[in-house]
Amino acid sequence: MKKISLIILFFILPFLANAQDNKITTFAIVDKGDTIPMSYLKEFTVSGYASLLNLEEQAKYSRLIRNVKRLTLMLNKQDNYLSLII
Repeated sequence: MKKISLIILFFILPFLANAQDNKITTFAIVDKGDTIPMSYLKEFTVSGYASLLNLEEQAKYSRLIRNVKRLTLMLNKQDNYLSLII
């Protein structure tokens, strides 16, 4: 009896599992045969300042801010370039 109920359970279980029903649609860019997923993030504002403890942390924070500004500038230029192409 246990074997029969176990066999029935294994046949019914795949019909109960709905793992592939949750679909997520994303945008993607194909670059040289590679598919790169692309998503848009909501804009947010950071207010306040970081209380820094020493010069090493201040240098790391300054470098982080500089890199974020460079990345933002680069992405804006890329977006402008893509809009000219399309």
